[in-house]
Amino acid sequence: METTLFNVTGMTCGSCVARVTSALGKVDGVENVSVSLAAGEATVRFDEQVTSADELQETVRKAGYGTDPVPSSKPKPAGSCCCH
Repeated sequence: METTLFNVTGMTCGSCVARVTSALGKVDGVENVSVSLAAGEATVRFDEQVTSADELQETVRKAGYGTDPVPSSKPKPAGSCCCH
């Protein structure tokens, strides 16, 4: 099993979250879906032998929303706080 995280754009309400969650949940190989309206992100646990992260993002696009990978966060230099 693999877990992927990606941004979902265009969601404005709980119905959008439900639509994205439902669309992703119907993909063969998907085990778990968590969609956050506040963060604008979807986390999906799936069987990488049945589907792929690219296919999951395409499913979201077909549901009417935009997607892009979450950029990996850069490590903060030692001694810096979260605000810099």
